[in-house]
Amino acid sequence: MKNSSVLLIPSAIALGLASCKPKENPAPAAAEPAKEAPAAAAKPASVPAKKITPELPKDQADEDGEAADPNTPSLKAGSEVRVESLASATWVQGGPLTAFEPGKVYIFECWATWCGPCVAAIPHVNDLHKRYAEKGLRVYGINVWEDGLEKVTEFVKRKGEGMSYPVAYTGKDSAFEKEWLKPAGVKGIPHAFVVRDGKLIMTTHPMQLTDQVVEALLSGEEGARKAAADIQSAQESRERLNSIIRTFRTAAASGNTALMNEKLGELEKSAPDSPYIASMKLDVLIADKNWSAASKALEEMPDGPSRQMSIQMTANKVCLQGNQEFPAEFVKTLASGFEKQLAATESTRNPMSFVMLSALQGKAGDKDASLANAKKAVETAKQVKSANPLPIEPFERYAKGLDAGENPTVLDVSKWIREAMAKSAAPAPDAPAAAPAPAKP
Repeated sequence: MKNSSVLLIPSAIALGLASCKPKENPAPAAAEPAKEAPAAAAKPASVPAKKITPELPKDQADEDGEAADPNTPSLKAGSEVRVESLASATWVQGGPLTAFEPGKVYIFECWATWCGPCVAAIPHVNDLHKRYAEKGLRVYGINVWEDGLEKVTEFVKRKGEGMSYPVAYTGKDSAFEKEWLKPAGVKGIPHAFVVRDGKLIMTTHPMQLTDQVVEALLSGEEGARKAAADIQSAQESRERLNSIIRTFRTAAASGNTALMNEKLGELEKSAPDSPYIASMKLDVLIADKNWSAASKALEEMPDGPSRQMSIQMTANKVCLQGNQEFPAEFVKTLASGFEKQLAATESTRNPMSFVMLSALQGKAGDKDASLANAKKAVETAKQVKSANPLPIEPFERYAKGLDAGENPTVLDVSKWIREAMAKSAAPAPDAPAAAPAPAKP
């Protein structure tokens, strides 16, 4: 989840569960913690949760006679974990935890303030804490991969009752990171460790810890084993579907329509209700340059997640790919669908949505509508400035460019936004530099 791009196009619906990778590059000093997602987005989507790896019996490993794969996590289901790894942590709220209570189920939910999916998962984790604490569930928020105790403290204080479980700040290169995250092969957050009696039951994305799963975990060893097996089965299914979609996208990029049709058929058979199917069918028609059928498919597609995804992904393709030409009539149909979708969603609060619509209308030959929506992008940027870190100037520059007969693109606006944000984050001449904020993932 990099912050190097600020191309804020409304995201498509994805198949898995969203996560953030460790931060690498410094972000502008003005960067703020991620804001909580609205309730409708409580279930994040995109990157799958970590696969659960059952522990291999020692005698079987010996019989195989093979050296251990260095990439295989050493901390897995059945492994012992040390609560002492949290001894050096700073407890922002509640705690400290010094020993595991016999028979209790512990969820250690790893998160960071800069991680959008982490913030989006907090209401769910908090709900589990409130409803199951008396039944034997112990929830701990473990802040990881972050520099800055003060930022974490302020974040937790601001959340109040919305984050009522104990929270520990571990910082970077902590004992917890070395003894839990790295041995478990954790590559992204949010990430939950589930423990009972000092042994790891499983690891997973916190959004997979549903009421049914938690109740099974609390029911005893047999219930816990079944819950872990069910989550692993679901994860493996998601991975199979993700593999189909990745192969389809690769085939689409190379124009291999035969492989595209093959993978489309596999997905229709494996997951007939997948919201990806409609967009993939449309991609096949576009790859075949069957524009009349593609336009008809867009017009006749029923309302719902599949239509939203198809329109958004196709709009991205038209506006962001400079190596393919799209007929004006097809783009006109797409722009009409995008406009209706925009009017029916909260994306109207995002000025980049109007830039996207303006770009589509320009490619369809409707210059007046294109300019009108470019101006709407400016007005929207002004209206949401207090709650949105985007600078206004790039949107004004885009609208002025169109008005002057130029042809600025969506990518141009994205570039101008990055430049403006970098400029605003730079210290004034002769002024002391601000302390760098933690990098975004």
